[in-house]
Amino acid sequence: MIKVYFIKRLCRRANRLSLATSFAFVLIGCAARQSQISVENSVSVEIRIAPAPDELPFNPRGERLLAARRQLSLLLGHGLEFDIDAALAAEWKSDFEHQLIESIEGLLRLLTELRERDAGEFSRTVQVLARVECRYSVLVEDAKATFTRDTLLIEQPAHPQRLIDYGEVLNAFHERDVNQAEARFVAMQPEGVAPSDLEAYFRWISSDGFGYRWDKRHPAARARNETEKIANDRRGDVISSIVRLYPKTEVKGIALSTEVREWLIGQLSWLSQLYRVSEQDLPPLGSNTPMRRGERALCGWLERELPRGNPKERLKALDSIFPADGPLVCPNIDRFAFGLREADAWLKAGKPAERDEGGEQKLMDGVVCPSLRDATRKPVRHSGCRSTWLRYSLNDDGLRKRLASALDTRDPELTEQLLASLEYDSKANVVYLVHLLNPHKPAFKAALTALADVWGSNLPKGSMDLLADIWRTEPQLRGDVLYVFARTQGNSFWGKFAAEFGPIGETDLARLLDQGELAFVHLLDLWPAIDRGVSRVQPIVNHLAVLLPDASQPSAGPALRVLAGVVQRLCGGRSRAELASLHAALAARAADRASERTALAVLLRDTAATGCAERKKENSTDEP
Repeated sequence: MIKVYFIKRLCRRANRLSLATSFAFVLIGCAARQSQISVENSVSVEIRIAPAPDELPFNPRGERLLAARRQLSLLLGHGLEFDIDAALAAEWKSDFEHQLIESIEGLLRLLTELRERDAGEFSRTVQVLARVECRYSVLVEDAKATFTRDTLLIEQPAHPQRLIDYGEVLNAFHERDVNQAEARFVAMQPEGVAPSDLEAYFRWISSDGFGYRWDKRHPAARARNETEKIANDRRGDVISSIVRLYPKTEVKGIALSTEVREWLIGQLSWLSQLYRVSEQDLPPLGSNTPMRRGERALCGWLERELPRGNPKERLKALDSIFPADGPLVCPNIDRFAFGLREADAWLKAGKPAERDEGGEQKLMDGVVCPSLRDATRKPVRHSGCRSTWLRYSLNDDGLRKRLASALDTRDPELTEQLLASLEYDSKANVVYLVHLLNPHKPAFKAALTALADVWGSNLPKGSMDLLADIWRTEPQLRGDVLYVFARTQGNSFWGKFAAEFGPIGETDLARLLDQGELAFVHLLDLWPAIDRGVSRVQPIVNHLAVLLPDASQPSAGPALRVLAGVVQRLCGGRSRAELASLHAALAARAADRASERTALAVLLRDTAATGCAERKKENSTDEP
């Protein structure tokens, strides 16, 4: 039971007004009479105004004020005194009650947020916070807060905006917490930190605080030049200490371990920036300086830990591992293996196309750069992308061989996607990479498909020599080579093809048509290069279901026009047997699919026994 006293008459000597709140109000001074109210509660928040005003500048029974006091006392778990300078109370006059309520609610919110963000600092703060003093000071121009022992002192200038400056209060809480940690940890080695202190130690040693703290905590030796300044950067020793601390955090729990990992991976950006901007001023390799010690510790840790990092961690490291320009840091990291793991993850995930969702998808963009295909199988992306891993791998002869060996054993679509990503990038090593692929593996055929679909008439330099060599040495791939030629070369190329490469045989033609409609639409272009002794029609008939999926659809137009052109050439060459074979296939198709009969009617008429004569007689211009 707490006794609550309200003084009815003030003694002139009274110099202090005390209101024991969330449930207790006391005006300290002289009184002739008093009334007593009893309120059940175990803790209290007291508010005192000194010197005491003639009358209370707020309603102590206000519901909002009572509720704020109650919640603040429950959050703290112990009593709290508010001492308010009367000069500040007079500043707001009739509005003081509003300022008082806002201050208590604001402090309540600030402490609640601190508890959510850093439970350890919250606990250490509220355990000792027993008193809040709000004072007017002629010596300060802006609000200032300090927290010593158990008292939070808030000094305010004339005409303050609010009774409590929450930013300054939060700074004061942090400052005290850091100073306490400083006294505990300054002489402690990472290996000696107790499990209960791991989080506090990490925050203390890693935090750059409010600007000055890092330099104060980690002062650099005086440097005569830029090289010495970089060499003596104490960040290196901090990194070394946190690397040594990391194994203990793994035992402690996943939350702290994750935070430490994120911090360490973030230091890769610091190291990359040093190499990019100040490479000429870096201290000699191997020198025993803070910077180099930190570099060795960090690079060793990354070599061990990146392979098992989560997507967010790996994505954070990606740009530093594969910089767009500048030297590479941490050469001990197996960058090729890093990228190949991401490529394998893309395959395992089902080869997803371009998306903007999550760290894992962004990693796939940075390594594979997956794209969709339009109707002509041209790569399409809605956002810029390039595989920094692929560019890195193609710039070294040993890595190119390693890449080719890896592609030979993987889904061929990986090869196709990677080569497609080079469309707007350097093509210098594309041909070299294809040379290194095993021509008996699916990846090789995928690479030829990429040459055909991606570059069109702008084949990378050296491609024609490569294709000519494949034509001569790998007969089983001639259909694939023909597909590249068909999609990348003009009509004039085919007039001299037979003289340079030899005529196209029936097997080669069939393998070309294995590529589907995109190969078929070029059939009339390469017609002059086909060996006169082979059937043009039989490969078409064998592939008709692929070349012409549904004659009734508008998309069938190009294939139907090619068939009309074939008929015209067969009529001109008096190839009655070929026409009869094509007519039989089309008639069977029309009989089986009633919906296609109208679309096939002209072709059926022209391939009939008298079709060529009728076409010549009527000079027919009909098109399917």
